[in-house]
Amino acid sequence: MNFIVVQTNLNDTPLILIVDDDALQREVLQVTLEMNGYKTLTTNNGTSALQYAEKHLPDLILLDVRMNGLDGYEVCYRLRENRHTHRIPIIIISGLERDEDQRIAIEAGANDFLSKPFNRMIMLNRIHTLIHLKQMHEALEARDMLLEKALNGRLTDEDYETIAYLLQNTPQLEPPNLSFNR
Repeated sequence: MNFIVVQTNLNDTPLILIVDDDALQREVLQVTLEMNGYKTLTTNNGTSALQYAEKHLPDLILLDVRMNGLDGYEVCYRLRENRHTHRIPIIIISGLERDEDQRIAIEAGANDFLSKPFNRMIMLNRIHTLIHLKQMHEALEARDMLLEKALNGRLTDEDYETIAYLLQNTPQLEPPNLSFNR
């Protein structure tokens, strides 16, 4: 039996996992994101980041590079290797600015890289875009599964309800409504 899973509920407030060993940086990111309509979950190390990501399946992960224990590159690589977390968008945040550091982050599986200190507007725009791309990808996957079932004449009443839901709730990629309050 085929089940259609849309990991992100398109009407829910997106959840962002913040991973940084600097408590002040975590707090600044948390406040900024919550002021802009996101839910947040925070941790200070790579090991718990892997556990939180698999348990909570956030819509996006902000991941620092330099941490005790597992560094951000290794966490990113492991997230990409895990079948439950491999599609979660990851933005590496780091004080490192060399092209080599950015190359390593991308090779580890990061979707984007922001050097500290970063512009909040740019960060929020990238977060918004990556989350919407993820949601649209998931909606397209669900639609494709339904289409395949329809072509094989196996649609159920529940499938028709799912089609109606997707038609009404598929996100449109719109500019984010950003707040710049301090």
